[in-house]
Amino acid sequence: MNLEPEDQLSSEQTGRTAGLTAQELVRIDAALMSHARPQWRKLAMIVALAMEDCGEQITNIPDAFYSRRAAQLVSEGKLLAFGDLRRMRYCEI
Repeated sequence: MNLEPEDQLSSEQTGRTAGLTAQELVRIDAALMSHARPQWRKLAMIVALAMEDCGEQITNIPDAFYSRRAAQLVSEGKLLAFGDLRRMRYCEI
């Protein structure tokens, strides 16, 4: 079983995400929040749906970055989570 965190970014991916504008970050956060429900959902599902929502406007951003944004929203108290936020398939929002 692979227990490595799934939210790691390569140096290339870090460079791409560093170029995101504040408006793009707001769009990503809004997409993540829009897929949260009163019932628990896998973080991987929420990330996939948010990536689909943002796909045409915000390209070449990895799922790990969306996962990190979700973790940020949890730390800000905007979302609730249980499980390992660093491993999308083992966390629910």
